Amino acid sequence: MSPEELFDLQGKAGLTVQFTLGVNRFNGNETIQLMVDKLMPGQIN
Repeated sequence: MSPEELFDLQGKAGLTVQFTLGVNRFNGNETIQLMVDKLMPGQIN
């Protein structure tokens, strides 16, 4: 699915996103990262 299709779907039906939080360590810097595992059309109620 293209980014344009995802943005369009988000506005109509919403999106449910499953993600994992982690820490990215690179060149002595640490940042929080959000890794998307799954995108599903519609919203969970």
